[in-house]
Amino acid sequence: MNDSLYAPLSETEKKAIEESTIYAASVSYWQDAWRRLKRNKLAMFGLASLCLLMVMAIAGPFLSHFTYYETQLSLKNEAPNATFWFGTDELGRDLFTRCW
Repeated sequence: MNDSLYAPLSETEKKAIEESTIYAASVSYWQDAWRRLKRNKLAMFGLASLCLLMVMAIAGPFLSHFTYYETQLSLKNEAPNATFWFGTDELGRDLFTRCW
């Protein structure tokens, strides 16, 4: 083996290597994770579905003033109308509230 292969680089060789080196921008862990998540269409669909479910779970109780367990036997098997959007079941419970 030739010892010149292991000799230190000269200053001009160091500068030439530095000038030809391309550095990537510094990216944090979360930025990298978000970029990779955005590229995966199935993962983005899953994230959108989870966000939609969370919004529905939070907004649902505010859309109807009925509870899911409240029974009104006088209103059993009502057809859908302005008060009961999906109608009522055999115990007079609001179906929209139970589905939401």
